[in-house]
Amino acid sequence: MIPAGIICGLLADLIAMRGSYRNKTTLMLSTGMLNLMWFGGSYILIYMNRSSMLGQISQGYGADYANTVSALLPQWTAVALPIAMFIAGCIGGWLALKVMRKHFERRSRMTAAPSSSAAGQAHARPVAGALGVPAATTHAWQPRNTWNGVDPRTKILYVMTVDVFSLGMAGWGSMSTTVVSAVLAFSPLVLLLFSGRKTVAACYGVMVALCYVLSAYALPLLGGALAWMLYASVHILVQMLPCVMSAYWMLATTSASELIAALQRMHVPQPVSMALAVMFRFFPTAVAEQRAINDAMRMRGVRFGGGKASQMFEYRIVPLMTNSVRIADELTQSALTRGLGARSSRTSIAHVGFHIRDACFLVVLAACYATWLLAAIGVLP
Repeated sequence: MIPAGIICGLLADLIAMRGSYRNKTTLMLSTGMLNLMWFGGSYILIYMNRSSMLGQISQGYGADYANTVSALLPQWTAVALPIAMFIAGCIGGWLALKVMRKHFERRSRMTAAPSSSAAGQAHARPVAGALGVPAATTHAWQPRNTWNGVDPRTKILYVMTVDVFSLGMAGWGSMSTTVVSAVLAFSPLVLLLFSGRKTVAACYGVMVALCYVLSAYALPLLGGALAWMLYASVHILVQMLPCVMSAYWMLATTSASELIAALQRMHVPQPVSMALAVMFRFFPTAVAEQRAINDAMRMRGVRFGGGKASQMFEYRIVPLMTNSVRIADELTQSALTRGLGARSSRTSIAHVGFHIRDACFLVVLAACYATWLLAAIGVLP
């Protein structure tokens, strides 16, 4: 998936560049090219090495699932599927251009649109977060003191380990690595509870339980394409959820100052650390902006049951898009003002370092990789 995303992303950017990022035709073609990364990452291996891939799928998901995949993806779809994906991407780009044209080229029509009011209200607020002014609207995202003792470098390694075993399916088919993946998938729930994020932990537990109920009780009653789609959706969700929740835990328990200090000790180049710091604060700030836009739209009746449900998507997404660009720009300016782009080394009031909790984390993570290695060489089942 990663190589396909890089190649398709570069090709899409080259296509858009041909039209100076303004030509509508090249922009539509670039979105179609970008959509092809899903074919290059998920499906092309089935067509290139069909017997081997179906054998691996049968080991991991069962023979019935492998047979369903084989029936739904015959060899002739190797041509039809990428064409359909390309056309779908172009249609999505066309729809996006229509929305952007309505709100950014026809300025006279925006005076009566609720979205302009919401965007104006959101623009009037200063950017919150560790890189900007004191966070007044993002208090729910501020790090708690409970897990500030864990070094950000340990948290980064933990998130990477969860990604390797859950999303990367390291040691796929081995019983030992399956147990390790299950433990790592359960670990965000425990960490969120100890960090005081009980609501998020409860939602995560409910979603995992729902996926288990669907796979254990609903899937045996279904058949054909519907069962394949539900099975694929459940397994993708099970693979993605631990990665998302572990990253959320790291964001919720780490300040930007701690992250920057830890990256400096790792001797990460300044451009990389600045980009990570901006990205680190972008998501919490964007969530706060989305909440403000939702409140503004709710007051204007742009909601389900409010008589303007058809406008709900448009008048919520467009202000968020414009505000996201502004947030990224202001966070970058704030980072530069605080000296993140300077060549000299910066001092920091954030105290980072390895302690007992970090040692416990590292021992557990090392045990996970050791189990993977022993299973690969045949020592463990």
